[in-house]
Amino acid sequence: MSYDSIEAAVLTLVQVLANYTTANSSRRDHRILAKGVVRAVVLMPGPVLDREVVQAPRRIRTVWSTQIDLYRNYFSTRVLATAINLLETDHQELLDHFDKYPTLNGVSGVIHSFIAGAGDIDMFIGENGQWLVRRLVLQTEERITVTIAE
Repeated sequence: MSYDSIEAAVLTLVQVLANYTTANSSRRDHRILAKGVVRAVVLMPGPVLDREVVQAPRRIRTVWSTQIDLYRNYFSTRVLATAINLLETDHQELLDHFDKYPTLNGVSGVIHSFIAGAGDIDMFIGENGQWLVRRLVLQTEERITVTIAE
């Protein structure tokens, strides 16, 4: 498979949740934040964390990372503590949801997928008000067999 397939599966799983649709979740497209939504998820590719040959003749193990940027519109609540609590609730919802899909709902080659960490909450001003954002890091282990061409 490929990173692109993994990221597509991640977006599909995000959109299974009632709080997320094509209007407030995307792959690499931050323009959704300017569309009047109160919460959003934007997926971004992260670094390749590990890559190695694990079995002859050419079984390759890759650990991909997907950055799940979770946004909550601070302007919609006007109370910072409330917005932080709502962002934390959204964060927990994603953690619990992805724990149920360790192979991203059966993506070919995926051995294990897990939200392994999250960054601090940050704030920024965008076109549609002030946003709180937290970056979650999903790590996905994939194993594929490559046909040797030489």
